[in-house]
Amino acid sequence: MRTFILSISAFLIASASLYAQQALFNNNAALVYTAPNSIVKVRGSFDNMQNGLFQNWGTTTIDSSFFNNGQSEKSGFYRVGKDWVNNFIFISDSSQVFLFGDDQFITGDSVTRYWILELQGTGIKTQQIESYTKFELKLNDRELATDTHFMHVLNTDTAAITRTSGFVSSLDNGKLLRNTQNALTYRFPTGSSLGTTRYRPVEITPETGVFHTFGVRMANNDATLDGYDRTSVDSVVCRTNSFFYHWISRNAGTDAASIKVFYNEPADSLWDGLAHWELPIPTGQWRDLSPVTYTPANPFSSVTKAAWPDYNPQPFILSRIRPQVPQIVGLDTVCGSKEQLYTGLPENNTWVYNWTINNGTVTSTPAVNEAEVLWNGAGGPGSVTLSVTATNGCTSFNDVMNVLVHPEVIAAFNYSPNTGAGSTPVVFADQSQNASGWNWDFGNGSSSQLQNPTHIFNTEGSYDITLISTSPEGCKDTAYASVVIVEGINIPNIFTPNGDGSNDLFEVTITGFENYRCTIFNRWGNLMFETTAPHISWDGTTAAGNLVPAGTYFVVIEFNTPNGLYTHKGTVNVHY
Repeated sequence: MRTFILSISAFLIASASLYAQQALFNNNAALVYTAPNSIVKVRGSFDNMQNGLFQNWGTTTIDSSFFNNGQSEKSGFYRVGKDWVNNFIFISDSSQVFLFGDDQFITGDSVTRYWILELQGTGIKTQQIESYTKFELKLNDRELATDTHFMHVLNTDTAAITRTSGFVSSLDNGKLLRNTQNALTYRFPTGSSLGTTRYRPVEITPETGVFHTFGVRMANNDATLDGYDRTSVDSVVCRTNSFFYHWISRNAGTDAASIKVFYNEPADSLWDGLAHWELPIPTGQWRDLSPVTYTPANPFSSVTKAAWPDYNPQPFILSRIRPQVPQIVGLDTVCGSKEQLYTGLPENNTWVYNWTINNGTVTSTPAVNEAEVLWNGAGGPGSVTLSVTATNGCTSFNDVMNVLVHPEVIAAFNYSPNTGAGSTPVVFADQSQNASGWNWDFGNGSSSQLQNPTHIFNTEGSYDITLISTSPEGCKDTAYASVVIVEGINIPNIFTPNGDGSNDLFEVTITGFENYRCTIFNRWGNLMFETTAPHISWDGTTAAGNLVPAGTYFVVIEFNTPNGLYTHKGTVNVHY
């Protein structure tokens, strides 16, 4: 076996570089050794051939690809300008690999376990095989495309991944994996340059310090295209993000963890919820994860779900939360043409309350969550429907209160005479509509439940009459009027004009009114007596001075009252 040992000190490299003839360095299965602090530059590719051994303690810069077909080891620096091709054994020790070229591939037949992997240069660094980083992954400003593979960061330190503007992108089941062993926050800097370039990281905070492995991928497309129908949602999810969604896995461990998904609100629109794809029978759907915490910020807003235990299936998506169904509080049995107040609960000053009334109209909105409703006086079935719209543009499902609207009752009455004298019966006539019960209050302590009562007022004065009319369904209305009873009207019905000094005159005294007139007739209609004086006094004689015969005579007394003309018609008997 031929062995070739090359040791170049740093001061020698200042004036010379080592490079392979025809842009290729081939150790031909020999040992290649770079000393600590040495600098080696290969202006082409480096092939550590089968059975070869590369012990790198220094800094080896390879302008093109590094092919490891043998064994590479020790704690030097590998600076590779093209592809990293590991086909056999790479022992990272505490080495650092720099990918400083343009578009580069991480490939080969054997999985590489880097100590430190740092991305530099330009372009995208793409994996064609699974890879591990044992200490630190330095993304800087580059995209690491794991493709359908994973990049697994084994160090449980939360600072094991660093970046400026770089991110990790993946396809299908590819992911960025991280080991955790602290109840601290681990950031997964995921993104994608497919279509619209997006950096949308996720933070996972385990509930315990027990060892776990979590994985994250950002799918930079509409979830529906991948079979996760965004329109298949539960009742709380209003809508889902069409731009991207995340795959989040728990590859080791069983404990719950908080999930925090970041997004750019100006570019992605507002999302205040998080949903998880689940598999009910017969089809899957997005299920809301409320309660969550929505945190608006610049440049990245976020939605956090605390202590989430379920990572199977793996898709998670940003969503908008539908407001809860409001509750209508108010009467479900009403009387028509009566305003009723309805309240929507809970009260939220950021919501818009959408009222819809059947068989009535909203007459006012005294508060954001209240509506006054005037129902149809004809009655019939009605309803109140309420939904609320939140600031995220989502509208709740409806709450519906069916309302039985009874026909309106209209209380009304008239009475006769309009103004009565003491002891004169007053007849009340009901004129109410849709009423089956009546409650009269005559203003003097007396009442009646008859539809058309008659009442006698024995004392002069003005009486306020109240009628409460009630329908068979219990609807009520009230009507009012006043009755005036004339003071001092006492009309005798008999007198004896015989000159004996007892009851010789027919006398009536009326005060407080106007336009008096009293006429008295015999049975044949002949006028016996007439006066316009408020004090009526008849001695039983005719205008010629003759006494009238004994018998019954008809008396008519008229005068004006505030309620109109008052007329009394009665009789008086003359005896001797």
